[in-house]
Amino acid sequence: MTKTVIVTILAVTMLATGANAQLAKGEMVMSANAGFCVPMGDFGDDKGDDAGGAKTNFTIGGELDYGLSSTGLSLISGVSIMRNGFDDDALDLNASIKVDAGTWYNIPIMSGVKYEKKVSPTMALYGQFQLAFNYFRPPSADLTQGQGTGEIEADSGTSFGFVIGGGVVFNDRFTANLRLLSLGKPDVESTFSSGGQSQTTESEIGISMLTLTGGMRF
Repeated sequence: MTKTVIVTILAVTMLATGANAQLAKGEMVMSANAGFCVPMGDFGDDKGDDAGGAKTNFTIGGELDYGLSSTGLSLISGVSIMRNGFDDDALDLNASIKVDAGTWYNIPIMSGVKYEKKVSPTMALYGQFQLAFNYFRPPSADLTQGQGTGEIEADSGTSFGFVIGGGVVFNDRFTANLRLLSLGKPDVESTFSSGGQSQTTESEIGISMLTLTGGMRF
């Protein structure tokens, strides 16, 4: 699945040939976007020690383009806030245990290069590659079984990765974007507490997702 997504994005990038570039040298453009955030690989699995249990949810973000040349090459930097619900099955607990779980949050700060070309008077295509520094907050959970209670507290952390994407610009204003984010495989530490006792475990969870967003340039 991941390989198919990468090939699709690269195909969009290769198609980005044609007339004049959207951004002139030294020109800056800001944009905002919002859309769907789909977990990939271990991040979306609900089985196994390294399962992230993430569900499809939403992302919002903003970007800044700075034109490097009249050929369509630019620097692109941005930040996104990505929220994913949590599948209780990933905890692999007895069915009699009631689970009240939180959500995944990822906040990647991204910077890299973009290449953009017009293919018609009203449409341009682009491809982008960025490196990413990511802050993540895993979900915690409250557990209840009869009169007994417990909780799982997961520690926040940081990771590094990359972003590859492509998109379309309409009328120099509206955008549609497809991105694959591979944000590393950090160690996630969780502590289970109940009845005055606690136990800490560590899992290595790969954080990767596919985003489909629409946006607007300013």
